[in-house]
Amino acid sequence: MLKINFYNYNTYAFTLLGLSILSIIFEVSHANKFFWLILLAIAFYIKFLRLKYKNFISAIISIFAIYIQLRLDYYLITKDFFINLLVILIILKFGELKKDKGHYFFNFISVFIAISSLTYGQDFLSSFLSSSIILISIIHLYLLNQQEILTLNFHNFSRILITSLLVVPVVIIIYLIIPRQEISLSLLSSKETSLGIPDKISLGSFDKISNSDESVFTYNNNSKKKVKKYFRVKIFDKLDNEKNWISSKNFFLESNHLSYPDNLNKKNNYSGRIILQPHNKIWLPIIKNTQIIGTQIVHNNLLNTAYSKIKIKNKKIYNLKNYSEKMILNDKLITAYTELPNTISKDLIRWSLSKQDKYKNKSQYIDAILNEFAGGEFYYTLTPKDLGNDYSTFFLKNKEGYCEYYAGTFTILARLAKIPTRIVTGYYGGEYNVFGDFYNITQADAHAWVEVWFKDKGWIRIDPTSYIPRENIRESNNLNYLNEQSVIDGDFFISKSIRNILSYMKYLDYKWINSFTQYDEKSRQLFLKEIFEKDNLINLIKNIFFVIVILFSVILIFQILFNKKILYKLLIFKLKKRGLNIKNYHTHQKIFKMLNNKEKIKLNDIFDFYEKHNFYKIDNRILKRLEINLKILIY
Repeated sequence: MLKINFYNYNTYAFTLLGLSILSIIFEVSHANKFFWLILLAIAFYIKFLRLKYKNFISAIISIFAIYIQLRLDYYLITKDFFINLLVILIILKFGELKKDKGHYFFNFISVFIAISSLTYGQDFLSSFLSSSIILISIIHLYLLNQQEILTLNFHNFSRILITSLLVVPVVIIIYLIIPRQEISLSLLSSKETSLGIPDKISLGSFDKISNSDESVFTYNNNSKKKVKKYFRVKIFDKLDNEKNWISSKNFFLESNHLSYPDNLNKKNNYSGRIILQPHNKIWLPIIKNTQIIGTQIVHNNLLNTAYSKIKIKNKKIYNLKNYSEKMILNDKLITAYTELPNTISKDLIRWSLSKQDKYKNKSQYIDAILNEFAGGEFYYTLTPKDLGNDYSTFFLKNKEGYCEYYAGTFTILARLAKIPTRIVTGYYGGEYNVFGDFYNITQADAHAWVEVWFKDKGWIRIDPTSYIPRENIRESNNLNYLNEQSVIDGDFFISKSIRNILSYMKYLDYKWINSFTQYDEKSRQLFLKEIFEKDNLINLIKNIFFVIVILFSVILIFQILFNKKILYKLLIFKLKKRGLNIKNYHTHQKIFKMLNNKEKIKLNDIFDFYEKHNFYKIDNRILKRLEINLKILIY
């Protein structure tokens, strides 16, 4: 049976290795994880086998490891690359551990990884792992500096634990006094992530971005009514000759419309909160008819989109407010929203003309397109045939695709009827968290839909994908586009209890970010101002005194309950106070003889227990020891 020695610093070195890897491993690719697994196997081989020139072998391996890591990071010298190098270093250093010097260096690497993880992660899991690394590294250093071999008992364990926990109040004080800062090095930038929407859309674009369950942001609006939202990121309004959807230049859009606020009658201006993951880009998700509160934000009124003036390199909290505008488009812009290249298939043109002849009304023509998608011949799938950008083949023959297939085709058909239309991309829905009352939106929730311009109503959202019959959904990454069989198949691999645990972990992370990320310079100044007000300062001193009393009481109770020594010195002190001339060299028998008959009867069982406990090592029952100590306390 495997025995774990909690008083051996090698045990804590192994624990530090595991926690250090865990604190970073969720941020790297599967290829990187596999690479680190191979390095771990090599490190264990070097450590537990008697090999000559261990350091030289590790040095050669490290050179190759750095080269492989550089390739995995696409030859980009970023902050992420250097953190990954620290993981490689701690893995290989573990294989060399023999003497105390190696352990000290190993310990310092683990602490540096913990600090790096806290700097760039800031979620609940990374914060918990980083804090655990720091606590265990203190225990590790404590054991390294022990000259004597520690015995396995409660006294030594409590001493180590108390020493390590001394760092906790220090960390809390530093956290409250020093605000969370944006740490950004101009020399080393973070690597680009796959989060977001591409700069152009072609058939198959969403296949490259939606095959990921990486979290993008969370959303909460404190509303009892749970309605899944469409979050806007980018607008695509122009089809080039290769049938790629791209975005028009802002200066053209802004100069060809008029708008004025339509927000005067809204009593409650709050529309929810978004916690956005760092993606090293400037895009921001936004709900229609809302704006983001704060500085460094630019809003495009016509597109109803927003972006940041600086790249999002850390987790950010954004509050949304209700804001809508009445809009008037001039003829130039209406024409732009109906333009198509001359490369549109004649088959699509013929289909459109036939429907226009039949349905003269604009709304009826739109319904005809949607009814075509809802008729049962079209299928939602993540693995359609590669058609290039052939919208005609998709619509008239193949009839299999996902959101950008349907949004792009709808926009082309609408524009063939001179109906102003544009594609909106972003995220839809997300997974609802019952514990925290919020939605968690992942990259798999990336979605494309359309907006149609009505002169009397403005831009109206239409989601062509939602018209596909549920039974025609073959496979989907998006939880909002799953049929019942897909849900059953998913539950087969992940049980309900595991899903609940994962949901609760996301809830803890959500609560942590809401508390931690919002604590900035303004929060710190307000906190210190409140603390040093006269009444608050007096209350603070009282509370500190109360906490100290409670702590000493708890320590005393622990001494009584778990310390195998009885409070004999306290008894002697009390007897001296009563007038007995007790010397340091007096034995317990001598002291007992000095007592009068009444005191002997009263204290007989205490002295008897003391003799058996110290000289015969018997009668060590906790309840009996507690009884004796309580008698001494009340004597």
